[in-house]
Amino acid sequence: MYILRLLVGFLTLVSCNKDNDLPGPVQLAPGERFAIEITDPSGLAFTPDLQALYTVSDQSGGRVYRISFDGVIQGQVPYRGDDLEGVAADGRTGALYVVEERLRMVRQIDSRGEVIREATLPVDNDRPNDGPEGLSINTTLNQLYIVNEKNPRLFIALSLDDFRVLETREIDFGGEYELKDLSGIYYDGINDELWFLSDESAAIVVTGRDLNPRRKYLTGMEKGEGIAVNVREQLIYIVNDADDELVVFRY
Repeated sequence: MYILRLLVGFLTLVSCNKDNDLPGPVQLAPGERFAIEITDPSGLAFTPDLQALYTVSDQSGGRVYRISFDGVIQGQVPYRGDDLEGVAADGRTGALYVVEERLRMVRQIDSRGEVIREATLPVDNDRPNDGPEGLSINTTLNQLYIVNEKNPRLFIALSLDDFRVLETREIDFGGEYELKDLSGIYYDGINDELWFLSDESAAIVVTGRDLNPRRKYLTGMEKGEGIAVNVREQLIYIVNDADDELVVFRY
């Protein structure tokens, strides 16, 4: 009986200290900054050839832009958005996806800016600016991941086949891993990890696909509105919509 009580006590201690096993937040060194000639850039993704980035302007009538890794505009897609907040490209097909915050919609568009298909997202609030903010693609599972900024903070998974909602989960990491909002997301297919960017917390939380946090990075920079990560080179690309910049961090 004594041994049993000791075992129960040990298991309880392990359970209570589960979150304490997480590493403390890592402060990133100041990133290299590149000016972008785009008003209020928001959303970031690698192009299918991995040789450049896509970003969008969240101004009314904003477009999708292709930019170099030092922020130079290389081209644009003539799609005029309402309130664009995210972009993703399918590396297999080259298909482009954008998210419209105020419309609560995700759209697939072609190179001429024509809408191929669209779907309304399950975001239930009456605050126009607390809507979907970023998206990324998991080509292995053929899924599109979207985050809702806040009220509530949501992770949404859609099927790329038919835009059917596969999963909706509220994000609440808690403790020192808590994020005040979600302003961007990047899926790392090499390590099967999700990178959640927070504008208001000036931080990034990395999770497994189970959405359990693994580590946290502090950027020291608010107004980060889009993220892409080169895991091989250990580079984090973030667009800042307050200063119209592309900021590159090394981790």
